Amino acid sequence: ISFSQNKELLIAGHLSSDWLKISEMIITDTIQESTPFIMPNNILANITTSIKDASYEKFHMSNFQARISFNKGVLKAKEVQLNSMSGNINGDLELSQTEEGNLRLITTSKLEKINVRQLFYEFENFGQTTMRHKHLRGKTTTDFYLRTEWDVYLNSIPENLYAFFDVKINNGELIEFEPMLLMSDYISVKELKRIRFSTLENQIEV
Repeated sequence: ISFSQNKELLIAGHLSSDWLKISEMIITDTIQESTPFIMPNNILANITTSIKDASYEKFHMSNFQARISFNKGVLKAKEVQLNSMSGNINGDLELSQTEEGNLRLITTSKLEKINVRQLFYEFENFGQTTMRHKHLRGKTTTDFYLRTEWDVYLNSIPENLYAFFDVKINNGELIEFEPMLLMSDYISVKELKRIRFSTLENQIEV
């Protein structure tokens, strides 16, 4: 579809899909010079969506629903609902372009009864190495804020990642977590290698 860059393109409707593989939609041309991605500011859209299954790299979700709008170069998804990592996720997100040209994603969401090991694995331990997916078991209910950025060639910018989690984990285990093993002078190493708990509440900032 072609349209004049000087005129607005108006879009309204419903988008549905049985299967969506997002990584295949983002194609990197290694032969020709990459073209920078610029959010268009002449598109006005309001779309409802329903996607049965979708994936991006390690992340998989099902039963996705949202109200999506695009206005003045800002993409917003409201009332997002989906199933993933053996639980449910709901929230809002916004994708925009900074003055420097970076793509910035901001989301405020709630996780309900999510498998915490899957969560850390699918999100690649949120860019940190202290607490990894191998250290955790249990189900989490978490409120979180996440801000992450990519450059105009869709390369991740890890130093611009910020995340804050208000975490509650039920029926969990902390497995061979290195900082806990430092307490071996006071408690036997065997007890520290596998710590079981009924409820753990904490706040995590990345």
